[in-house]
Amino acid sequence: MALEGDKGLRILIAGAGIGGLFAGIALRQAGHCQIFESSRFATELGAAIHLPPNVNGLLRRYGMKAEDFQCNNAQFATVFDSQGNTVSSKDVRGLQALYPFPWQLSHRIDLHETLKAKATSPEGPGTPVTIHLRCKVVTCDPDVPSLTLGDGRVIQGDLVIGADGVHSVLRSIISQEDIQPQPSGGSAFRFLIPISKVEANPETRNLVARPGEIQRWDGVYKRLVIYPCRNNTELNFVCLHPDAESQNSTEGWNIAGSRDHLLEVYREFHPSMKALLAMADPASIKLWRLLDRKPLATWVHAKACLLGDAAHPFLPYQGQGGAQAIEDGAALAALLPVGTCPGDVPARLKLYMKCRYERATLVQDLSRQAAFKVSADDDVGGTSTDPLEFMKINFGHDAFDHATRVLFKTYGISGHRSTLDISFGPPMPLPRGYLDSLTNTPSLLEVRFRTRRNYLETLLPDFESRIAAPGGWATASWVVRHARENGCAVKDHSLTSVALCIHDALRTADATEKETLQPVVFTTDPDFILAAGREMDAPLMLAEINVSGSGMAYNVRLGKRGRVFMEISVRGQSLTNGSKSRSGDEEQAAVSKASVSMTRSSPAELEIEFPGMGHVLRRLQGLDMHEMEVVSSV
Repeated sequence: MALEGDKGLRILIAGAGIGGLFAGIALRQAGHCQIFESSRFATELGAAIHLPPNVNGLLRRYGMKAEDFQCNNAQFATVFDSQGNTVSSKDVRGLQALYPFPWQLSHRIDLHETLKAKATSPEGPGTPVTIHLRCKVVTCDPDVPSLTLGDGRVIQGDLVIGADGVHSVLRSIISQEDIQPQPSGGSAFRFLIPISKVEANPETRNLVARPGEIQRWDGVYKRLVIYPCRNNTELNFVCLHPDAESQNSTEGWNIAGSRDHLLEVYREFHPSMKALLAMADPASIKLWRLLDRKPLATWVHAKACLLGDAAHPFLPYQGQGGAQAIEDGAALAALLPVGTCPGDVPARLKLYMKCRYERATLVQDLSRQAAFKVSADDDVGGTSTDPLEFMKINFGHDAFDHATRVLFKTYGISGHRSTLDISFGPPMPLPRGYLDSLTNTPSLLEVRFRTRRNYLETLLPDFESRIAAPGGWATASWVVRHARENGCAVKDHSLTSVALCIHDALRTADATEKETLQPVVFTTDPDFILAAGREMDAPLMLAEINVSGSGMAYNVRLGKRGRVFMEISVRGQSLTNGSKSRSGDEEQAAVSKASVSMTRSSPAELEIEFPGMGHVLRRLQGLDMHEMEVVSSV
């Protein structure tokens, strides 16, 4: 049977775990998503999960703030030996100076409930997701595509997503390989303890003295990972040990564990830690066998793809398993925007592989390196001993922005192959016919701001170009230049321009020289555009620019046909900093407030209101501008 037709793609998702639900949310605008889940959601997992910056930003993109569902910030990362001696301790509260979004810790059930509510809510863009419970998926046909359910029904759509976990039934069909997960050699006890209970015991209260602390206790072939969730009211435990010391011979998340066995495995740890472990409710202890699997050659076939653990199961040593599943869903959403046709799906899934395969496989490998050693013969575990060693790789990525960049560079913003939607070049020299002195004219106004590096890189021309930044932030500026009539070689002309400047850009992968590059320049002078067009590949667009004010009080309005699409405002006092401009005058240092506003018109409205530049304005709308600073005004 075919699903009832809604506008857009008919998307069929097998599995309503974290990855499947997030994919449904992210793809709501692309069409109608239906999720088929074999369970009744009656036994959701009682465990915690990391929400690092690379996934926190994706949740916020779709209106889910982690602090709204009881998440607390990670504040410290400390490694102890088995006797409680500190090996290392790092204060991670300052990470938001490096990354736009926080590192937070969530109860898995709270995250799952939030995702379910967002997916099925009638509010928000797109069509609410339909979730079918107790609907077991038994096979799929990637070419149709379709899902076959346990009761014999065949559901047809335009895209099939296999998000059915580490024991996926769709994996071998879509990947055309039968590579089964294998035991990694380790198992883990999982449970939570109320922090109030820990604080009430004099022997254990010091173990939770610092809110938001992620603790790792390393013993001989054993490891404890402990961190708080639910606003620092519950303490989550992942107690890692060799399979050889485990009673568990089966696989699954919800296998019952024994408190006596737990205490026996960690008998060599410090008495305070053993007292803490003894507080675990025996009925809540679960035993989880850790599985690993060699990377598949592909996650896609025809009109079907794999996502999350079905594509790339993760060992739990970097806190990235759930994050990578969410990254998969975000990448699919970026590659399948509003208006994607069913016939485009196979090609877009090939781009999905291009966007996600290398990164997910790398993070998988880093998780293996961060594993504990299960025995003296283990030549993988223990390779990395610093829990934050791979932070830059893990935290500094935005899967949606990266996939957007791949889509734009492959097809152009309209979805059809074209030249770059936004041109690219260094700060623009003036063409012949204009006085060289104008090139050295100081900026009338420069407003510098911080923005997300990943998004700013979508404005670069190719995959070789990048921005040299230590974390997830980058720096850019809006620069207003104004040349009066007597400063132009062409009589009765004046030239006003507003340029977006990207700082610290590197043109190639091996480049070391940082440049300031201009992806777009708006100007008032059509003659200048013609002259520049003859002599250079200049990124110029004709616009109406009105500059009013003086000193440190400016309004700059940009528009077309009387409609304003952007406004730069500066208000406040100024002071002289004693530095000299290129013309020898003292520059004004900013102690003022700047703001930049862009039209929020939809893509369709932009094309009507601002013909010829709607595609550029759409890209500029994505700039999140923070910490604006006036760095020059003359």
